[in-house]
Amino acid sequence: MEITIFHLFKVFICSAVLFGYYLLVLKDKKFHHFNRFYLLAAVVVSWVIPLVEIELQPQIGTTSTFSYQLAETIADGNSSFENMSFEVEAGLDWHLLFNFLMAIVSFIIATGVLRSIYKIFMLIKTSPAEQINSYILVYTDAKGTPFSFFSYIFWNRSIAPQSSIGKQMLAHESVHANQKHSADKLFIELMMIAGWFNPIFWLLKKSCT
Repeated sequence: MEITIFHLFKVFICSAVLFGYYLLVLKDKKFHHFNRFYLLAAVVVSWVIPLVEIELQPQIGTTSTFSYQLAETIADGNSSFENMSFEVEAGLDWHLLFNFLMAIVSFIIATGVLRSIYKIFMLIKTSPAEQINSYILVYTDAKGTPFSFFSYIFWNRSIAPQSSIGKQMLAHESVHANQKHSADKLFIELMMIAGWFNPIFWLLKKSCT
């Protein structure tokens, strides 16, 4: 399926409506698990809804030809308008250039995601670790610690786990590990590879973390 600016605009509108509902209705509610599901589903639904095409059939005697043609143009994704736009600029294949730029940025983001996952696996392989309850505590001096990745908690050696702040941080990260929040983050990162162009997706990503 070809990606068009009009299609991406519809994705933006859908995501804006769904995120607006979250801000107005769900954000301050204590439905943490539901909100988590809603934010992730909003990303998927924003891609799916614009793909749905509605075919309208005129009713004889009740709908004018002009009204039907206008409704049909809107329902089928405004393809007539898109075709006219590209025919006018036939001298340069803007559509191909647009898709090429989209692919380049997506490739850069995908490379960053893979690089981050590789670094995590290297930390697991090269750092000392111990099993604590249902998670594995990995001791490291890496920046950004502590953080969790599925059942692994990457713990900064400069923080004593038995200290007051250490216990609080460990409890916080263990909740993330037990509830598999890393799956949410990984999912949204994969969605961002295709949806980086949409500022609403970045807001959804921030709300998921």
